Amino acid sequence: MVKFKLKIERFISGFDWTIGEFRLINEANQPVFNGFTLEPAGSDETKSGLDKRIPQGLYNAKFEYSPRFTPKYKRNLPVLFNEFVSKDRRILIHIGNRGVDTLGCILLGDTWKPNFISNSTATTNKVFDILNDRDFEVEIINKGV
Repeated sequence: MVKFKLKIERFISGFDWTIGEFRLINEANQPVFNGFTLEPAGSDETKSGLDKRIPQGLYNAKFEYSPRFTPKYKRNLPVLFNEFVSKDRRILIHIGNRGVDTLGCILLGDTWKPNFISNSTATTNKVFDILNDRDFEVEIINKGV
């Protein structure tokens, strides 16, 4: 079974948004898909209930039922966690286009401009189709933010 990693390099931020570039990498360390991420702005935070970025680092990601998003998208979503950020923080990867849509989570798209990513639905669905509900890793790196 192929183990994937979603590598995110955050590179610019504004008042209520942070943009990063992502690469979905297979176990042979080959990129299989890429695009951009949109996350909340501000300092990295481990506490639940805040619309803040999670700290840079390595995370486990497991597809799970989300009461808010699974019925809408008709599929489970990946939840991120590690030894410092609890699964209960409910950091998800989901569809959205603007900083206000992040809700403390990570959004995927194919192009960006400040506070906006485009084609989030198609990009997110493509990544989820490649992952096919398999566990994966997420590595987040702050570059210049």
